[in-house]
Amino acid sequence: MQARKRDRQLAARDEQLADFTAQLSELRELVEALEDEIRRLRKLSPRPRMKPSGLASGKGSSRSGAGGQRSKGKGGQKRGRGRRFSDERLRKRTQVVKA
Repeated sequence: MQARKRDRQLAARDEQLADFTAQLSELRELVEALEDEIRRLRKLSPRPRMKPSGLASGKGSSRSGAGGQRSKGKGGQKRGRGRRFSDERLRKRTQVVKA
């Protein structure tokens, strides 16, 4: 008995969620249209139309391209920050002190 009641409550919540999602998308479109109208009335340049990046569509579920810039020649290590020295310059800077 309680399972049926819970199932009905979940179905009602799913319906509400779908309704709210639809309302939200309509409101976002309305806000976008109003912002465009304001830009037009103020004689500003129109907002640039951007193509979708492809990440939102779920293409290529592998995460190989995620996270920081990676150099292709060093086995996928992240690029560091700051000044870099070549091995030769590093050897010149290193001094051996004899005790």
